[in-house]
Amino acid sequence: MENNINKFDINMYAVLLIGALAFMIFVMGCESPKQNNEQAADTVSIDNSAVEPNNVAVHEEDSTIHALVEKYPELEYSYIQTEDGNIVTVKGNYQVKVDGIDNDQDLNKFVKYVEGHFADQELMRKEYNKNVQTAAEPKDGYDAYYQAIKTNVEYPEEALDNNVGGTVIVEFVVDENGKVSEVKPVESIYYTKNKEYIEALDEAAVEAIKTTDWTWTPAKQGNSPVRMKLEIPITFEAES
Repeated sequence: MENNINKFDINMYAVLLIGALAFMIFVMGCESPKQNNEQAADTVSIDNSAVEPNNVAVHEEDSTIHALVEKYPELEYSYIQTEDGNIVTVKGNYQVKVDGIDNDQDLNKFVKYVEGHFADQELMRKEYNKNVQTAAEPKDGYDAYYQAIKTNVEYPEEALDNNVGGTVIVEFVVDENGKVSEVKPVESIYYTKNKEYIEALDEAAVEAIKTTDWTWTPAKQGNSPVRMKLEIPITFEAES
C-alpha cells in the first residue's frame, strides 16, 4: 500500500511539473508578440526621427525668405548677366539683382540664400549627369539656339504692360535620341508684389523651350548616347 502511495505521489508531482512548464511556455508565447510589437514601434520611431531634420531644414529655408518678404514688402529680385556673377549657366554668369532691401546685412543674407539655392540645384544636375563624358549640344550650336528661343518667346502681355521682367532659368532633359523633355522652371523672379507675374513668366519661358523643338546631339558616355539635364536662362527685359 505504501509503495502505491509513493508511486501516486510521484505521478502527481510529474503531472504538476509538466503543467507548470506548459503554463510557462504559454505565457512566454503570449509575451513575445508584445515584445515584437514594442521593437517594431521602436524602429518606426527611429525612422520618423531620422526624417525630421530634412523637414526642419526645408522649413528654415522657407522661413528665411518669408521673414525677409514680411520685413521688406517691396522686395523683388531677378538675375542680371555679368562676367563676374556667382551663378554660372551654359549661357554665361549671372548675379542676383535685389530691389527693396535697404539693410546691407539682410541684403547679403538674401543674395547668399539665392546663390546657395541655385548651387544646390546645380549639384543635383551634376549628380544626374555623372555618367556624361561628352555634353549634349543643340544642332547649329548654342548661339543659333538662343536666337531661335528669343524668336519663340512670347512676353506675357500683363507683365509687359506693368513693366515686370526678369530671368527665368529653365531646366530640361535631352534624351538619348536628342529630344527635349521634362521642361520646368527652377529659378525665376522669386517674389514680386503680384505672384501672377511670376507664374506667367515661368509659363512663357517653358513654352519657349518646348516650341523651339530642335534636335540635339545627345550627350555621350564613351560612344553610347546618354540622357543629360541642362539649364537655360531666358530673360524678359522690362523697360527701365
